[in-house]
Amino acid sequence: MWQRVRTITARRLAGLILPLLAALPAWSAEVYRWTGPDGKVRFSDTAPEQYTAEKITLQQHIANPADTGEVRRRELLQEAERNAERMLAEREVARRPSPAEVHAKKQSEMQSLWLRRQRCAIAHADLEMVAGEHHRTPRDLLERRQQRVDFWCEE
Repeated sequence: MWQRVRTITARRLAGLILPLLAALPAWSAEVYRWTGPDGKVRFSDTAPEQYTAEKITLQQHIANPADTGEVRRRELLQEAERNAERMLAEREVARRPSPAEVHAKKQSEMQSLWLRRQRCAIAHADLEMVAGEHHRTPRDLLERRQQRVDFWCEE
């Protein structure tokens, strides 16, 4: 039990300290600027005693690694979403048949329907011819002719 309490306390402590450390946006550095005897402007982290130096405070931002990773993660997610949308659009365009393909398919269906109707008419004529000679036609021949009519004339 005590170990669990220690673990929870350590987690809470880490949970309090880490955000405080991440909240420190920058650290400052003191730099001094002065003009030397030759007229050139010089910079140093210590003030020279023989010259009048101007104190400059520089702010340097520390990159927060957690923020950097989060920003990169968001960028990758946005890029993945854009790629997915682009791929879906490309698939949709690829799935759509061209007007020539639509026309060819319609023509093929019409030809198939016309051919089926022609074969139905031929099967009917053949059945009537064989049925007209009923007294000389075997029963199985009549049944086969009726099966052809049923096959070609079904809608």
